[in-house]
Amino acid sequence: MTKAFFLICLILPLLIFSCSLDYGNQNNKQTNIVPEMILSGAKFTRIEKLSETAFLEATVLEIFKEEDVVYGKDVSFKAFEKNGSTISFGNTDFIKIDNRNSIFILLGNTNITDTKNGISINSNNFKWNSKTNQLVSDKDSIVTVSKVPQNSGESSFFASGTGFVLSGLSMQFAFNGKINGIIESKN
Repeated sequence: MTKAFFLICLILPLLIFSCSLDYGNQNNKQTNIVPEMILSGAKFTRIEKLSETAFLEATVLEIFKEEDVVYGKDVSFKAFEKNGSTISFGNTDFIKIDNRNSIFILLGNTNITDTKNGISINSNNFKWNSKTNQLVSDKDSIVTVSKVPQNSGESSFFASGTGFVLSGLSMQFAFNGKINGIIESKN
């Protein structure tokens, strides 16, 4: 039993790390594609009108130029206001950035915090559409949302459910599946 367990522990990491990162289904065209670049310890900063607007850090990034897609592992990110203050930040185990369609797929343990509104969101499966500013989960993934009061007199809440949809413009969200939670009103 101990030898078998030891062999599994030795061989399993070799199997896991011996291939390129895989983020979902692949069609026949994708199976023969090799990343143009693989970056370790990558850090990127986006500057617009002389101000930092976003920051991304990943342990590994694979860049596929022909498809205009980037895959990342162990990713953290931040978005900034024009004055330099942090609007939001988060991290995810895996990310797929589809630049052509402005779609970001976040998989694995994913945490996103909106510092402006005091809202934290956690799940294992998100899709962000930067054209529509919508964050959605699949119908079966459990999403947890919590809000900590930023001022006295504000309510706090904690909700967990499935079928999550959030508008990044209005910061309104809904659960289209089962939900449970706690709302604490200060009124």
